[in-house]
Amino acid sequence: MNSIQLLEKNFNDRVPSVHTQIDAPDKPEGLWFLDLNLDGHSVVVTWCCQSEFGVISSEIPEYGVWFHETYETLDDTFKRASDLLKTRTFTHSKSHEAAFLNKSPVNKKRLSEVKNRTTDVSLEQSRAKLGT
Repeated sequence: MNSIQLLEKNFNDRVPSVHTQIDAPDKPEGLWFLDLNLDGHSVVVTWCCQSEFGVISSEIPEYGVWFHETYETLDDTFKRASDLLKTRTFTHSKSHEAAFLNKSPVNKKRLSEVKNRTTDVSLEQSRAKLGT
């Protein structure tokens, strides 16, 4: 049993009213998803082969959006996801975006220019602007 399966077991044992569903990846090194739902409020936890957990809870389903928060331990992830479910609150992408930018080698000024653009830009133009 891997870490995300243990997390699901913790929810089933400790919060019996939560509905859980795991989506396993096609490849062993792929990303796992644990969907949690308590009284209509959803939280999604992601995990991949010995990495930290990602957590997202949004008012509007955001398909293809990366997690908003990360946690290193199963216990911390359980506590945060439980809190989000019980208080019916949401995560915010700004904190994760800021954390990503602080670690990113991409020039922040250039990224800001691309993000704040007012006209459509092609992928090639974006890459050229970012210098990647």
